Amino acid sequence: KASSGAKDKEAPQVAPFYWGIKDVQYADAHRSKTWKKSMLKKVQEHVRLPHFMDPQNQRNFETTPEFWFAAGGAGAKAHMDTHVQATVSIQLAGTKRWRLSLMDNRTTAFLAMIYQDGDIYDRMDVWKPDFHITLQPGHALFFPPGTIHETLNVGDAESCTASVTFQFNSPMAVKMYRDFLPRVRRTADIHEAWPLLRTWASLRSKVDKKGLPYAEAKAQAMSASGVGAAFEKRDLDKDGFLSKSELEQAFPTDYFDYLGFHDLDEDGRVAREEFAEVFGLWAGTMKQVIEETPKKHQKLQVKDMEGEFNIEDLPGKLQKQLKADAFAKEEKLASAGKADSAAASAEL
Repeated sequence: KASSGAKDKEAPQVAPFYWGIKDVQYADAHRSKTWKKSMLKKVQEHVRLPHFMDPQNQRNFETTPEFWFAAGGAGAKAHMDTHVQATVSIQLAGTKRWRLSLMDNRTTAFLAMIYQDGDIYDRMDVWKPDFHITLQPGHALFFPPGTIHETLNVGDAESCTASVTFQFNSPMAVKMYRDFLPRVRRTADIHEAWPLLRTWASLRSKVDKKGLPYAEAKAQAMSASGVGAAFEKRDLDKDGFLSKSELEQAFPTDYFDYLGFHDLDEDGRVAREEFAEVFGLWAGTMKQVIEETPKKHQKLQVKDMEGEFNIEDLPGKLQKQLKADAFAKEEKLASAGKADSAAASAEL
């Protein structure tokens, strides 16, 4: 029963036991020496995909199992995972309380993690979760990427909760990524999604990774050059729309992601104007993100997840400084905003 170190009195005060058996598949993953591939194989033999889920998720369920065990009062501190897929947690035994909320809106770009285990308890503002959910054995909870989540065994001291979690690709949470694109692109904890945003927004075409002004990006998307040419190439019948079949021909394995990302009115096709709007959102946000980042670190914004480079591997001292500087900038912007509001009120 190791202490969790959580400073929030509502948070779990005892750490859970984690059996990340999925990690035996990766040579560079952190794992116990007692974990064996034969154990993962045994788990895989008993995995059954729920009938209502896309069959292509079977492989995800076989390769992503993680087991969590917690005594009374134990649980995982609030955190956000870095993976880009949605998660399902299935309660096997005991009673577990979940507290969840989406990542916060940001007013400047972050290049360092801010939602690691328990980080949110140390903020000046008390964390106010959007959802409080209790799971009993046989219950399952689905939640999208970018979700801050915390768990707690609410049973007695002698109880033990057990659960298993899986990540899955279909469907991808593309509408969430589009609707919250500015905060996703400013939150380093979900940086693995940054290349996906560019790929979806550009229809997998070559674009300026530093973005463009919103209006300029929209104009390019409506033109016959740049991303506009990419749209026209995929619009086989030249009717100004990308149909499901046209997208499937262009992107056979993940066409539904492109459709969901751009189909603003959800009519099952992508109008040229919808494509221009969404590309403009990505390009305009990207330009702002670059401008918000100190000049000497701007290259990190475009290099991340390219080849072997990963901002999670930056030196700890640099990560700490990047986080402190970004929070200081947000505080300064908030103070300036309050001063502007006060001045405006005084003039009324």
